[in-house]
Order: sequence, then structure tokens, then C-alpha cells
Amino acid sequence: MKITNKLIALAIVCAGIPVTVLAKSQDTLAGIYLVTISVDGLRQQISAVADCDESGAMVEYDFVPPGKLEVGEGHWSRAAQGFTINYTTPLENGDKRMVTGFVTRSTPANHLTGSGKVQVIKQDGTVVETRNVTVTAVESQSRFAAKR
Repeated sequence: MKITNKLIALAIVCAGIPVTVLAKSQDTLAGIYLVTISVDGLRQQISAVADCDESGAMVEYDFVPPGKLEVGEGHWSRAAQGFTINYTTPLENGDKRMVTGFVTRSTPANHLTGSGKVQVIKQDGTVVETRNVTVTAVESQSRFAAKR
């Protein structure tokens, strides 16, 4: 009878572990995400990979037509109902692209949806273009991607 009680106690503890892990994952954006970006006024979507670490740092790799890779760096932080994202990408001509956005988890929990604003800023600080964006993302489940 004592062994049965210990097994039941172990089963209860083990059953609680996935709930604890899930609860923690709701408070962090840490992970690698496959991102689709829709920019107002552009017909073609932009594909990206976002790498967010536990400290709040992030790197986004945008695959911009026609076949260019642009890398932006910034940070994410927890907000009341989701996560804020801010990053800057230096452009070939010396200008920069600044992105500010907000994402929330959707069903299933490894999916994100959100919106934001993209500004292209000249070297002298003049904003030359502002566009709204919508974002969808799925956290990568790849073991290869998870090994940074």
C-alpha cells in the first residue's frame, strides 16, 4: 500500500510539471520564431526569423526581396497583455529601419500575433517613411534551431 501511495504522489507531481513549464513560457518570449510580416501597401509578405533570449535581447533576420538578408538587433519585454518589441536594422545606404510592435500569444500557445509600426530613418534623423505592419509567428520546435 505504501508503494501505491508513493506512485500516486509521484504521478501527481509529474502531472503538474507540464503546467508549470507552460505557465513559465507565457511570461517569456525567449525562443526562436519563424515570422511572417505583412506591410501595409506591399503585396509581398516578408519572411523572418526572430531569436529572442531570456535576457530580453533579440535579433531578427529579415529575408527581404529580392533575396537580401537584413539583420536587426533590439529587445523584447513583458507587458500587461503580451510583449513589446523594439529593434533597429541598419540599411545598406546608411539609413536605418526602426520597428516598434506588440505581440500576444494565440492558440496554440507557441503562436504569436501582433502589429506594429516600421519607420525608415535617414542618417540625419529625418523619418522618410512610416508603415503599419501585422505579424504572425510560430515558435520553432527544431532541435537544430534551439541550439544557439
